Amino acid sequence: MDFFTNSNILFYISAYLIGSIPFGLLLAKFFAGVDVKASGSGSIGATNVLRVVKETNPSLAKKLGAATVILDALKGTLVLLLAMSMGASDSTLWGIAVLSVLGHCYSIYLGLEGGKGVATGLGVFIALIPIPTLIGALTWIICAKVLKVSSLSSLLGLTAVIVVASFLNDGLNIGSNIPMYIIAFIIYYKHIPNIIRVIKGEEKKLYKDTTFFSSRKSNKMKIEIKDLNFKCIIGILDFERIEKQKVIVNISFEYEFDKDIFIDYSEVSSFIKKQMKKKKFLLIEDAIIYFEKKLYNKYKINKLYIKISKPDILKDCIVSVSN
Repeated sequence: MDFFTNSNILFYISAYLIGSIPFGLLLAKFFAGVDVKASGSGSIGATNVLRVVKETNPSLAKKLGAATVILDALKGTLVLLLAMSMGASDSTLWGIAVLSVLGHCYSIYLGLEGGKGVATGLGVFIALIPIPTLIGALTWIICAKVLKVSSLSSLLGLTAVIVVASFLNDGLNIGSNIPMYIIAFIIYYKHIPNIIRVIKGEEKKLYKDTTFFSSRKSNKMKIEIKDLNFKCIIGILDFERIEKQKVIVNISFEYEFDKDIFIDYSEVSSFIKKQMKKKKFLLIEDAIIYFEKKLYNKYKINKLYIKISKPDILKDCIVSVSN
């Protein structure tokens, strides 16, 4: 029974189990009704929460992203603070730190899948090596503002923490830097796909066409997609259900452009093409109603105008909606 009453063992188990709680997944499902593991990068971290939720609810995305960062950091910090208050040794504290990050990255609740450990790593580092962590955070802010690439900025911030701590906190009061290096290795390892994309120039930026921390007020923007033409199954006649018909789509809408909301016109074009080919509408009117509903739900827009025509079949008929 000593195993279950040993304070170190209880701290270690608690660190891993609490670290395993997928706050990003839970917040996105509960408040936005989306599954971040099935969308975007598949990560449960704040960056993917922000990207995925932004597609359906831009105004909520930033709040959930911030909440994810805070909760993921706290689940690493709280167990450490409790252990400190009970006089745990530095070796025990670093063991807790490693298991907290390990729990986040390899969650027992998600079949040993999880996030990438940046926020939880921040939480444990700020409690154990605060000065290097603050310097790393400043490095992250500067890199994020300049590079606008979340993963790269995070890794550069982590590198700064490790380098500074190796000088200011060498030995970590336990005669070895190994626990810190293990945490760094876990985070670097989880970022390998991001590192490969960075090298290839394929890593997505968190915000497009704007600075990461822009204070600029929102601007009303208008997107117009003209003469988007392609072939798909549409119509009620027998031959129209077999042969693909040429359709031409024109669409325009307005939205408030700021650092949190950016609508990529090419994404809208791809969405329309994909859904027209997939749905095989019977009537142009059906397509109009469908896209009117979907676009208003998918993006925070106004003054939507859609016009669809079948020039080869209905030469004198064009169906449109505007509101």
